[in-house]
Amino acid sequence: MTVLSPKSLRFIAMAIEEVGDSSAKAVWRALDKDASNDIPPAARRAARIALSEYERRLRAALERPDLDEDEAADIANDIGTVCAIERTLEQVFR
Repeated sequence: MTVLSPKSLRFIAMAIEEVGDSSAKAVWRALDKDASNDIPPAARRAARIALSEYERRLRAALERPDLDEDEAADIANDIGTVCAIERTLEQVFR
């Protein structure tokens, strides 16, 4: 059973590339993404830290005064996806 969807894996990779440090990037790049139901603790930790920071940045982006309705909806959807991935990482990979 695959626990993390391809979309979830892409979101994690995007978050790590955008806000992760070099060690987090190295850990995530070395992960066998085809075996997402067996993510080692170091990769889960890197993912959770990066997702948390990415979520913080998304929430800050919602505060921009020049944000139009479509952009706000896209950002809100991204926040929902990030939160769902974080919950999965917490619940399934204990």
